[in-house]
Amino acid sequence: MVTTRRSSLEIMADMLRAGGTKTAMMYGGNLSYSQTVKYLKHLVSSGLLEAEATARGRNLFHLTPKGQKFLEIVEAVEEMTADAA
Repeated sequence: MVTTRRSSLEIMADMLRAGGTKTAMMYGGNLSYSQTVKYLKHLVSSGLLEAEATARGRNLFHLTPKGQKFLEIVEAVEEMTADAA
């Protein structure tokens, strides 16, 4: 079995699928804390995620309509290329 590195698009899609807290996205994306912070900044600044502060001072991350569209496109591409693998 040949393993390959995931692309940034695959990592971002995994994080968007996990959603919720920073920890959930870290585990969902199988990333270190510093990688998670880097990708979260990119996802929020790109308008794919928005942060909501909770009463406990934590952030919950929600998929934006743009993020939903991005995820749908990535999943469609993954589905099309799965047959080729």
